[in-house]
Amino acid sequence: MRDAPEISVSGDPFAELDDARPSAERRAIGELHKGGERLIAYTEGGRCGLLVTRSGNEKGPVLSLDTAMPKSDDQGSSKMPAGPYLKSSATGSGASKPWASMSCGKNAMVIEYSSHGTGNPSKPRGSVSTAEGPEGSHSLFVAVGEEGARKKILSALPPGP
Repeated sequence: MRDAPEISVSGDPFAELDDARPSAERRAIGELHKGGERLIAYTEGGRCGLLVTRSGNEKGPVLSLDTAMPKSDDQGSSKMPAGPYLKSSATGSGASKPWASMSCGKNAMVIEYSSHGTGNPSKPRGSVSTAEGPEGSHSLFVAVGEEGARKKILSALPPGP
């Protein structure tokens, strides 16, 4: 994950994170839009992160989540390909009631994002692939990392609609 190519992101989506926890190591590695929300996957040293903002760059993140990469192959879960992973989840703010679960590994990041906001996901930018979750779930799965790892991860997920 630390070797994933950095992408440029418009605006200053990390401004509030920098106010709370400045970091020269933070690198955006993937981005997509879903309805009125902008999802940015990033790394920060030995951590993975997800920042969700409103697409119009309105004040404040809708959801922010980060977790550490496993320190060894004995730490975390290996239920998904390209693991092991350490996992965390968070509920965000706003009318769309966003929720995210993120599994962070040295080789890949797997995000499950659920929001009641409408709209199909945009074409992702960066080292990102997506798959819709089961019908009616409002879920979107996002695999981040090298292309081969992303394909294996998405093929191991539950089938979408």
